[in-house]
Amino acid sequence: GDYSTATLYNGWTTATSFTFSYSATGLLAIWSEGSVTNSIGNLSIIIPGHLTSWNAGNVWNTDFINFHKNAKFSVLRMMDWGIASSNIETYWSDRATATGISLYSPAAGGASVPYELMIDAANRIGADPWVCVPHRADTSHISSMSALFASSLNSDRKLWLELGNE
Repeated sequence: GDYSTATLYNGWTTATSFTFSYSATGLLAIWSEGSVTNSIGNLSIIIPGHLTSWNAGNVWNTDFINFHKNAKFSVLRMMDWGIASSNIETYWSDRATATGISLYSPAAGGASVPYELMIDAANRIGADPWVCVPHRADTSHISSMSALFASSLNSDRKLWLELGNE
């Protein structure tokens, strides 16, 4: 593809914030040297028009949230969000976290949405989350997961739990 429209194509910057356009298909690669989880925050790629809500703490695309709100789903099944069918997370420390550099979880076998983000989506949409507990989760993992949902899920929501995937 033609990447010449990118602001920093084959370039280098020490800026902590910059904007570039990407209109080609295929791989988009960003190389970073040094820490991207330091005091200035994690590396974030934000879609156009979403910076204000991102800075206010909303990681979700407004269209995504509005679609689900308007559909009036009462339950959101988040099975695929946690890769339920192949997730072999055992310990709480195995999981992807909302503050991690990526959502990749080796034990889950791919990109796994952190429970914190599942809760945030359910709260913003106003739906009950249906979450799969990894089938190898130990007692501590299940206790930590339960405490997180109890403390963060809106009180008018119900949590639907499923061990593994059926």
